[in-house]
Amino acid sequence: CAGTMNINGQIFSCYNKTAHSQENLSDAVCNSCNTYFIELGLRTGKEKICDICKKFGFGTSIELTSELVSVAGNLPLSDEITSDAQLANMCFGQGELLVTPLQLAAAYCVFANHGVYTEPYILKELVNDSGEKYAYYKSEVQYQAVSDDVCTIINECLYKNMLDGISQDGNPSYTTAAGKTGTAQTGDFSNNGEERLCTWFAGFFPYENPQYVVVVFNENGSTGSKDCAPVFRQI
Repeated sequence: CAGTMNINGQIFSCYNKTAHSQENLSDAVCNSCNTYFIELGLRTGKEKICDICKKFGFGTSIELTSELVSVAGNLPLSDEITSDAQLANMCFGQGELLVTPLQLAAAYCVFANHGVYTEPYILKELVNDSGEKYAYYKSEVQYQAVSDDVCTIINECLYKNMLDGISQDGNPSYTTAAGKTGTAQTGDFSNNGEERLCTWFAGFFPYENPQYVVVVFNENGSTGSKDCAPVFRQI
């Protein structure tokens, strides 16, 4: 990472154009290195990236109940990505990719659940007046999105990020966790010329045996580490 990257005349940069030098995957997660993931995405190719994004539930609405359905966001088709610069934007969560906090929570559940995607739902069970549980509910949409081995690699990166990386402000005192910050540009500018940012933190805990996924989302934020990571830590 040299801090910036030129893709067909369009300049992409890491935060404050920081040069992270030689990195592996874990380093790139801890440093939130845009150029690493651009390089990785260009090598992987748009078809594979769009396919795995679909498996993680991006671009698909979620039916929590028959009358409560989330928006689908936007996942471009691979043939709609017509340039390397367009793909580069998508590789670190920008450009035409739009996701909801609920979709991101479902995606993190994949990592927490050994690679299995489960569509979120609200109702868990029914209980009668005597306190007996007589009906249980399970998501009808459930499948292996990625391998358990892949999840192990990613989860180790997310765990290290909490200890040594950009997400240290989200590291809890009384349990272990794995997670990542995010800062999304909106293209919407205030009267004084400042761009409105959406800041994020997503993670799960405990790290060794995940039970909960939490996504914190803030409109008009500064950075995910300042706005959202401390909320995750408090939860």
